[in-house]
Amino acid sequence: MKWFAKGTQRRVIERLAAAGVLRIERTRVLGIFARTRYPAAFGTEPVARTEAREKLRAAILGTGPVLPRTAALGALVASTELDRKIFPDLERRLVRARLKEIGEGDWAAAAVRKAIQDVQAAIMAGTVAATTAAVVSS
Repeated sequence: MKWFAKGTQRRVIERLAAAGVLRIERTRVLGIFARTRYPAAFGTEPVARTEAREKLRAAILGTGPVLPRTAALGALVASTELDRKIFPDLERRLVRARLKEIGEGDWAAAAVRKAIQDVQAAIMAGTVAATTAAVVSS
């Protein structure tokens, strides 16, 4: 995995805030811990998100092409089970079936699905190891 150069993340966030894509919120939790959040700017949805959502909607409904990037995004949505949140107005059974169909034939979608499964397996293994260590030590 490649890491960003020092300060890159801060510069990107500052540019996104300057462009009005997101806001920078600095607050304190319990009056002690500093917390910084970066929600989307009020009343706006980034153009890239809107376009991606519309391309995926068109692919699901069969009214648009299924490009590799759209298939990969569909696999990500299906793997993380965010379909209900992203498309609350569409019938869930239709969305899930179509996302599965879209992802079956595309190598990028398969790679995304495999990566999500690997992360979920690693989290589960970490949870089991931590639980086991806690039980053994007590």
